[in-house]
Amino acid sequence: MKNSALDERYERKDSSNGKPMFNLNASNGQVIGTSELYSGESARDGGIASVKGKWPNCNGGRPNITGATR
Repeated sequence: MKNSALDERYERKDSSNGKPMFNLNASNGQVIGTSELYSGESARDGGIASVKGKWPNCNGGRPNITGATR
């Protein structure tokens, strides 16, 4: 399954210190990637777009995924 290409696989959230971040989830709900902390929601959304373009078949491991510049 091409998890990183599917928008519904991205769990947009805020970290414990309030910074936007996201998790990439597999079809079974398991977290397979965790982003860096971003300065704002638009930067986080840019990070998601970057991951979608870089790793269209990301579905294993649980890498630390980073995307857009902050």
